[in-house]
Amino acid sequence: MYEVAARAGVSTQTVSRVINDQPHVRPALRIRVLEACEALSYVPDAGARALAQHPRRHHKGGSET
Repeated sequence: MYEVAARAGVSTQTVSRVINDQPHVRPALRIRVLEACEALSYVPDAGARALAQHPRRHHKGGSET
């Protein structure tokens, strides 16, 4: 995601918003991010997305209380 942000000249938060199809991203920025994703063959990591959405389900190590 960092490489996409750098190539598009935007923040990683903007890349995240575009990838997750959230509103409040200017159309020109959305296009730049999508073009950067395509140029870099960027594919979101499904494992990272699952971990971000459900961090307790994927916790490894330590004891659960």
